[in-house]
Amino acid sequence: MSEYYALLPDRPDSAWTRLSPTLQAQDQNVYRAYWPGISTLAITGPPTAAGERTVTVSIALATTDGRVITETHRLGLVPAQPSPLIDSDVVTTSQTSVPPPTSTQPQKDDKRDEGGGNDDRQGEEDKKGETDKKGHNG
Repeated sequence: MSEYYALLPDRPDSAWTRLSPTLQAQDQNVYRAYWPGISTLAITGPPTAAGERTVTVSIALATTDGRVITETHRLGLVPAQPSPLIDSDVVTTSQTSVPPPTSTQPQKDDKRDEGGGNDDRQGEEDKKGETDKKGHNG
């Protein structure tokens, strides 16, 4: 199964040949149309036998819009040469992580800049008040 996933997402037509006639009976154009939205695919858990002709495999798909989808698949296999074909594919778990939104507004990192002009004016008012006091006492 590693060979199948190694072909994706870049070579879906080659990966299609690793599917049995049962799965190929589905629309190949729909299959092809899915893969341009995937930027990378990585096997995150090696294929493990779940029965005589069944394996489970965990994968991570990075989408072109920044999401990461982690899934566990249960694949049914049928004997073929040179290697078994995937006859069924059931997603048993799926989780999608969404990237944090990007802000289009600049954020102020330095809180001291906020109201900086007011601090200067406040200082001027203090000096002015002192001058007034001096002027009256003088």
